[in-house]
Amino acid sequence: MVINDQALQPRPTNELLSEGVRTGAMTFRWYSPLFYLLTLLYFIALHFISFFISIHTTDIAATVVMSFGNILYGFFIFAYITVLLLIPESEGNKERRRLARKPFIRLIFPIFGTGFLFYILFLGGSLLFILPGLIVFVFFLLFPQVLTLEKKSAFSALKRSGVLVKGAFFKVALLYFIFLGTQAFFAIIVALYVSESAFYITGVIAAIAHILIIPFQAAVMSLLYFDLRSDYEAFDLEVLKYEAQQTIEFKKT
Repeated sequence: MVINDQALQPRPTNELLSEGVRTGAMTFRWYSPLFYLLTLLYFIALHFISFFISIHTTDIAATVVMSFGNILYGFFIFAYITVLLLIPESEGNKERRRLARKPFIRLIFPIFGTGFLFYILFLGGSLLFILPGLIVFVFFLLFPQVLTLEKKSAFSALKRSGVLVKGAFFKVALLYFIFLGTQAFFAIIVALYVSESAFYITGVIAAIAHILIIPFQAAVMSLLYFDLRSDYEAFDLEVLKYEAQQTIEFKKT
């Protein structure tokens, strides 16, 4: 697999970020044209739905839908890249995508359901005060990796994420919000120059921005998940290989 012993050792934040960016860049050769097409269609649809809601209801409702859609896409990619990283480096790009397809499809509904619960808890905390919402957001960020490798229920995955993040809250927050800040910058630029009624244009721009940013963020967060597990429990390459075998159906030799 792409993950080695070094990736399963606790590392400083800057080293983890650097390795995650390198890994994220490497993942681009694994994506098929279908990946880019689905991303494009996803964001055009999301921006159309948000625009439709803003016309018929309120801007707040449209913003909530847009926010959830953006976050949900990130969680899907977190899970997908985690699966891709479990596959041996010896596999070709086409075979890697084939091996990743089935486990990822199995994760779609769990990711959606847990992501929805995540967002409800985040909104609930934000309605009280902004800070509780942000704390909830950071504590539960690693649930896609937990669902991918540890096969837990929605509530258990969120709880497990909270346990892992508890001792490294600021490290997790910093690594996530570095990329979120970049996404926010793109969103502000687009909002200044493109009308929200041109949802097909904003959807295409959003798709491009996410394709360029999220794979790096996902790789960093996956490596962070491995880092935290190795720091807090007996987690080594043999354990990871076992969990990978439970996740992916490798050809028997």
